[in-house]
Amino acid sequence: MTSFQCLPSTILSVSSPFDRDRIHPITRIKTPHNGVDLRPAITNEPIKTVMDGTVRNNYWSDMGGWIVGVDHGGGVVTLCAHMKSQSVLKIGSKVKAKDTIGVMGTTGASTGIHLHFELRINGTPVDPIEYLRAANQIKEENVKEKEEEMKIYESIDELTGDWKLAVEWAVKRQVILGNGKTLGMEEPFLKSIVCMYRNEIARIGGVYAPEQK
Repeated sequence: MTSFQCLPSTILSVSSPFDRDRIHPITRIKTPHNGVDLRPAITNEPIKTVMDGTVRNNYWSDMGGWIVGVDHGGGVVTLCAHMKSQSVLKIGSKVKAKDTIGVMGTTGASTGIHLHFELRINGTPVDPIEYLRAANQIKEENVKEKEEEMKIYESIDELTGDWKLAVEWAVKRQVILGNGKTLGMEEPFLKSIVCMYRNEIARIGGVYAPEQK
């Protein structure tokens, strides 16, 4: 396989590694983490292609936010998710290594600004960490210590305004399982639900109104 010609961003650290058995931080369901999450060194971090290729995907997903995938040939595909914005790239557009394809953000089911970066070879997800390390030395955070410092919301009664509406919306959309009355949810995860809710309201240009009982 051709080595990465550059990194997809100016990386501060890897905040969540490749993990086939990860429990999703928002849904709490065992869901494979088919890439690595990269925290930015600066705000409005541009996202770049790591090799020459052809745009294969450019779409919105409720879970992944704005997503762009690039086919590099030979069965090698990279995918970037949770973008704040993506370049106006048509499917089939040619891109060069270091071309900017978007801006790092926290769209979709995200707990903060980061880039979810995937590498697939012949359709199979592969841990990209060694390819990233070969392009530039990066470090991994002690994620456990950060999680222990998070505030936890135990009940929906603790929430007001958009935060409460966001949880009700997420329950209806089954982003959160259960009735949402008992949360046990860390603050960053709750904020990601609020972000998803606000993105959806902005997309449809309306206001979510919970069903009256």
